[in-house]
Amino acid sequence: RKVGIDPTESNIHSADVSDLRGGANNNNKDICNGVQAKEFSVPGVALSISPQALATLSMATCMSLHYLGYSLARPVTMTMFTSNRLGFGSSAVSAYPFAMTFISPVSFLLLLFYGGCLNRSGPYLALKQTTLSCAGVLGLSSLLLARLDPLLDTHPHLSTLTKYIVGVLFVFRESYVQLITSQHWSFISSVLTPSQSSMWFAPISGLTSVTSALAAICVGKLSAVWGIPGVVGAAGLFLAFSVIFGDIAYRIAEKHGFNPADEHYRKKEAKLKAAASKGGSNKNTASTSSSSSPPSKHDKEESLIVKAKDVFTRVPTLWALFCEILACQGLSTVLNVCCVTKVAEVIPDDAERADWMGKFFAFTNVVSSVLQFGV
Repeated sequence: RKVGIDPTESNIHSADVSDLRGGANNNNKDICNGVQAKEFSVPGVALSISPQALATLSMATCMSLHYLGYSLARPVTMTMFTSNRLGFGSSAVSAYPFAMTFISPVSFLLLLFYGGCLNRSGPYLALKQTTLSCAGVLGLSSLLLARLDPLLDTHPHLSTLTKYIVGVLFVFRESYVQLITSQHWSFISSVLTPSQSSMWFAPISGLTSVTSALAAICVGKLSAVWGIPGVVGAAGLFLAFSVIFGDIAYRIAEKHGFNPADEHYRKKEAKLKAAASKGGSNKNTASTSSSSSPPSKHDKEESLIVKAKDVFTRVPTLWALFCEILACQGLSTVLNVCCVTKVAEVIPDDAERADWMGKFFAFTNVVSSVLQFGV
């Protein structure tokens, strides 16, 4: 029995992934037509896996490692934020909601950073650059906090600095997760057909929940060995390690002719040629370069707003889902604030609180995994 993806189905793929996320439409004839994907056989086992399946599996592994690191960082950053030693202590009740207000602006800045990486380097290098940059922030924060923690006993004035570092780390940790995840899903949705996506998206999400649960269970033991700042450093290492599997996924896609990045480069080249043709053949090199410049920022923003309005008008269900997401996110934020502040009151010890929160998030991930595999 064949396990994986039938390469002939890629010719009927109609999912459209936006350029912003670096995806591609597999309807493109240059990518799909004439591509005869080879299957890989596992020695000694009656099993064959298509290149699309291998690429998807590699990117799913990449995403699982990303969530593994995130699940290590989430309970310890919450613990440090409410810590009397490193964080805001008793004032966390008011500081926590205040910090939550910065998550959306920081997410927007990270999105701008990703957009610049995507335009300069394409989807593959954009994933690598953003992932390694986020891992670097986690690693640097871990080193700073580990170095400052012992000095707080003799230099109490450094507590203000640690509060700022912990606050920035907390906001960053809440912001970067979707930036990285959206790139993983963009690749996977570009490789799979709609029918395959409906079948495999839930198990892939379940896999990430399993790895997240395993990581969260280990938070207490790891914090006892490495210290709470050390767990943040471990999260950064796992995030950096995930780049290897993202590289494997893109290499497989490039080798077998279904690399989503190809469509990005084609569209970019087509835009430059169209802009150059408007300048006319009589213009000099300088004027041609000027005419080939991309649209202004105002034009891009207006175009995105018009497109979004048009989509919501044509598909009212999307507007309803958008409103539902906003309502759920608002309720989730309120519950999150209430939970974290109450746990900080009931469990004052940092190590014990980190262990409890890790197990709590592990339980929620197990429940999520069961529901995702069941669906």
